[in-house]
Amino acid sequence: MTGIPGTKRPPPAVAQGDAEHDAEAAARRADVVLRAMDTVADLHQVADLIARIWDAPGAPPMPHDIMRSLVHAGGRVHAAFGKGQLVGASVAVFCPPADAACYSLIAGVRPGAEGKGIGMALKLAQRAWALNAGAARMTWTFDPLLRRNAWFNISRLGTRGTEYLVDFYGEIADGVNDPETDRLAVTWDLRKPLPGSAHPSVQPTSEP
Repeated sequence: MTGIPGTKRPPPAVAQGDAEHDAEAAARRADVVLRAMDTVADLHQVADLIARIWDAPGAPPMPHDIMRSLVHAGGRVHAAFGKGQLVGASVAVFCPPADAACYSLIAGVRPGAEGKGIGMALKLAQRAWALNAGAARMTWTFDPLLRRNAWFNISRLGTRGTEYLVDFYGEIADGVNDPETDRLAVTWDLRKPLPGSAHPSVQPTSEP
């Protein structure tokens, strides 16, 4: 069957194999190795890294014991290693079953390692994991005043803003957040190719 003349066919949906390939390709470009973290020792490393990124050594934003429980409940902690050193991590859990979605709790890259595509590799690893588990969407929040994050989430990943949340977390005692923690909630359709891609495979990028 042919389409209506002058109209464009929508790009093919991202298949599980494509998503895994995209994550592996992004990891190669960023020169990192991606793996899941689940042991107590591994999760201590992730907790320490996240505390360093958020400049909160006294109150880690994502303690190792909480991550241990989240992984045990079916969530996933992804880590990126560059030259054997932990340089980035992300944490995701599932939404209610009826939503066919997952929720990305936190993702970050070690100070000094930004701009190498590590953040993209981590998000694509989350996408592959989520699709494999049956999710079709991923949601999370971010500070809309951080232009770099807004550009990455909306322009590069193709997320859609769904809700503006005033003082979402309340006051947070770290070196990153302002006293007020307004957030923009976004939804990522995991089955869609990234913006600007003619096919599901990811193009070279210099994201965080």
